[in-house]
This record gives sequence, structure tokens and C-alpha cells, in this order.
Amino acid sequence: MDKVKLVLSEKPRESAGGGLAGERLAQTCRGNSIRMASHDDNSAEKVAAVSRLGVMLSEFLVNLEAARAARRHGMLISLGPRTFCAAPR
Repeated sequence: MDKVKLVLSEKPRESAGGGLAGERLAQTCRGNSIRMASHDDNSAEKVAAVSRLGVMLSEFLVNLEAARAARRHGMLISLGPRTFCAAPR
């Protein structure tokens, strides 16, 4: 867990897209059997990128495109009340 704390402490210095720290964090998580989730996925490209890192859960998808991409990548999908309220009727 010390490795995870170290990588997390370095993350703010990296780009918002994850960058090297995101890749290192994912590698550390995989090496320690820690499952990862992605939050507010808003495109098929983001879903593909986090799937390559080993993310298994897409949480609070922003749109149908991202939800379909998560399903294609075999990811679990988590929705909550805000997601349902924001959905068009």
C-alpha cells in the first residue's frame, strides 16, 4: 500500500488525463490485486483508455456513447440517482 500512496502523492504533478502517474498507479493496483474504477466517463475514447489500464468498472457514465463503449469493453457499469435524473425522458 505504500507504493499506492507514493503514486497518489505524485499524481497532482501529472496531467489531468492521468499521464505517467496514472499508468504507474494502474500498474501498482494491478500488482496488488486492487480493482480500479473510472468516474464520469464521457466518451468512447476515455473508456478505451481506462480499459487499457485495467479499469473494470465505469461509474456514473455521462452519455450513452460512453455506456455502450463500456459494455463493449466488458466493464461493469454503475449508475446513481443523479445519472437517472439527468437522463432525457
